[in-house]
Amino acid sequence: MTAEVPTSAETWLRRYVSRPFATHTLYCFPYAGGSAGAFRDLALACSEQVDVAAIQLPGRADRYAEAPRLDIGALGRDLARALSSDAAERSYAFLGHSMGALIAYETAHSIATAGGPPPALFVASAASPPSAAAYGAFWASRTDDDLLGRMGDLGGLPPEASAYPELLQITLQTMRADLQLIDSYQDLTAARPRLDCPALVLGGVDDPLVVADALEEWTELFHGPAVVRRMPGGHFYLTGAISEVARIVTRSLTEGLND
Repeated sequence: MTAEVPTSAETWLRRYVSRPFATHTLYCFPYAGGSAGAFRDLALACSEQVDVAAIQLPGRADRYAEAPRLDIGALGRDLARALSSDAAERSYAFLGHSMGALIAYETAHSIATAGGPPPALFVASAASPPSAAAYGAFWASRTDDDLLGRMGDLGGLPPEASAYPELLQITLQTMRADLQLIDSYQDLTAARPRLDCPALVLGGVDDPLVVADALEEWTELFHGPAVVRRMPGGHFYLTGAISEVARIVTRSLTEGLND
């Protein structure tokens, strides 16, 4: 028997600040091992014009009891259905960090296939393009210590995790499931039309996982203007650039992309 997939937007979305008079909704998709809470500070930093709705994936945080998803394509289709009513309320945009950009990309294509409106802006942050996405198998085969060390080096390990062995185990389980999710990804870009929306591609200048050429490759997947900006920092540059990213995204939504 196949488990029923939640289709309610409330199941998937977490809002950390109320923006009743916003003109745009920014849906934020988390990195591997991350949760909706990773975007709490971004939600607070954005202007009143932007309602930030962070995606809470199964298998983590308040959805820990649910089985993690292991197929990005199916996940994107389920998210497209779940977001349809929420996204109909106002203009919307997607922001995906690392793994989240792949999920956002699949969700956007699923919306397009169903005849829905495209996002007003697609933001790919610190993300390998679809053609280079299947890197999960290598890290999934590493020991716990290797994986935790790598997460720590990249800045993706919660500071409090090392003090709590149970939290470390939960973090590892989530990360390993997400690595399987990434490794299941099938690059279908050659057989698909470009997404009909502008794109903003952000990355850290010192990111060892996503180099400048990889960021540029995202621009080939969209119709409309596409801008690449590199920020100070590494793979998790966003942590130290919340205010700047909030400003850039808000301006791009309200005034259009600027080089």
